[in-house]
Amino acid sequence: MLPMIRKMNNQYSSGLIESVIQKNYFPRLEFVDKRERKVFFSYIRGFSPIIFDLNIQNILEIGGGQSTYLLCHLANRLNFSLSTIDMNPLSIKNKLKSLEITEDIIQKINFIKGYTISPNLINKFYEEEEIKIGKYKLEYVLKYSEEFIDISLDDRKVLNVCKALNLQSFNFETILKTLSTHKKIPKDLLDVYRTKYDEFNFSDEYKKISSCLEKSLKNLRPNAIFLDSGEFSSLLEWNLVYQFQQKGDYIILHDIFFPKSIKNWLVAASIKADPSYEILYIDRSTPQGFLIAMKKKNN
Repeated sequence: MLPMIRKMNNQYSSGLIESVIQKNYFPRLEFVDKRERKVFFSYIRGFSPIIFDLNIQNILEIGGGQSTYLLCHLANRLNFSLSTIDMNPLSIKNKLKSLEITEDIIQKINFIKGYTISPNLINKFYEEEEIKIGKYKLEYVLKYSEEFIDISLDDRKVLNVCKALNLQSFNFETILKTLSTHKKIPKDLLDVYRTKYDEFNFSDEYKKISSCLEKSLKNLRPNAIFLDSGEFSSLLEWNLVYQFQQKGDYIILHDIFFPKSIKNWLVAASIKADPSYEILYIDRSTPQGFLIAMKKKNN
């Protein structure tokens, strides 16, 4: 009996508790590879703080997928409300690889079909001479961004980023100097992350759908928000979310490491720069990364 107990304790201390949780509570969830599995495990760890906060009543998720499955389960167990904004429930199915699971989730949550920010506003934001992230100008935010520049797990975009910024080498000092001079994100850098139907150029089908983030924030007043949508909309989403956050509210980010993604590394840096927020946890087990922070109660 004792050797078995010791073996189980060693498994748990090695981080395999996430595997136990996944097998026991999410047995139908399929993963393409180990990396995708690790992302789900990072969600399990990252969402832990909200499990123990009894003040959480309403969570808003921007961008559905594996996280929706996990948050839906937690909502049912802990009796909080979950709302998810996404273009199409089928996009969740594509990530979960199961229509059955997706249909079950959609019935249990408040699914809001739409995009968060209109393409016109996204284009206008990136065309401005100087951008702000949260309450800070880009130049100031960049000073806090070194922690979120990481190529240790994924360096595939390094060469393209260097070419876009005309850098001889990839390091924090040269990135800081170059982007601070621009005061906004250069178009050539944005182009590194462009896709055919991204937020700059939604298809005609999606253009018929209304933007819904501001209305959702006003109506739902969520005290925890998970940002995990498009590469280019996240900065504008944060600028809007920031205005609604109250003391004790949580902000949760996925894709916080550059140059793997351009989505939330500057959002993460702006939170680190802001003394009214406390970063509770950063997960570095995947190339995307994960961050959870709280707006301080006593500030």
